[in-house]
Amino acid sequence: MELNIAEKYLLISLHPEKSRYLVSDQMINPGLFGSMLADLVMDDKVEIRDKRIHSKSDYTKISEAHNLILSKISASKKAKRIKTWISNFNWNARKYRYMILHELAMKSMIKLENKRFIMFNYKNARVINQHVRQSILNDITDTIYKKRTPDDEVASLLGIIDACKMYKVITRDKAEIKLIRPVIKEKVKQDSISKEVQLVINEIQAASVAATTVATSSY
Repeated sequence: MELNIAEKYLLISLHPEKSRYLVSDQMINPGLFGSMLADLVMDDKVEIRDKRIHSKSDYTKISEAHNLILSKISASKKAKRIKTWISNFNWNARKYRYMILHELAMKSMIKLENKRFIMFNYKNARVINQHVRQSILNDITDTIYKKRTPDDEVASLLGIIDACKMYKVITRDKAEIKLIRPVIKEKVKQDSISKEVQLVINEIQAASVAATTVATSSY
């Protein structure tokens, strides 16, 4: 079953056995927006010029969440910078995340459970299709270790992993992370990934650093 980049991104972000993520919300949210934007770029619905997102259409069949973001971009009176859209997205990131998770649940990739803590309702996601999740990771690791040329989707995922410092979705071994980090960076620079997606990745990285700084300073 075909999954878009945003769905693949969230699937590998989830713990393979537990109802939690392998990375923090501060890292997940910019990466999720970036993966959705990469989907829209590859679907030829938006283009990026001078670090601004320009709409080429007001509708996409990718998903309801993608279509909602695209409609907002299309309705904007002027083209906004990528980092501005990432900041705006963060305010409603959980909403978009649940929309993508719902799509994954409908495709039998995960199981969603409604939970409640005191007066707050939330959803827990648990991976139920380990084979597909591992297949995505295998494509990523084969690109890294076997020096394969990545297609645009794998290259996008590698770029987002690098931008959001999500290396632990690949391995939790610190020594191994140190070895694969420069390989990932080199792969991201290759021609197989579009310049537009590279711009998105750079802005994700800036947004992730800013989010981490805010989170750290709040303690």
